[in-house]
Amino acid sequence: TPSPTPTPSDTSTPVARSSSTPGTDAGIAPYVLLVALLIGAAAAVAGPALTRLGARFAHKA
Repeated sequence: TPSPTPTPSDTSTPVARSSSTPGTDAGIAPYVLLVALLIGAAAAVAGPALTRLGARFAHKA
């Protein structure tokens, strides 16, 4: 803890509660979730489109 006597606001933050290096997990977790959601959405949207394009190119070739 940065200060020997943490203030109530500091103790209420999840960063102060983390046992490992403070701020690392709490700072990365939201980005990991966002990236996972973006990848899932991109796959859901691009999947059918890529299969359609693949079928078109396969028929053309």
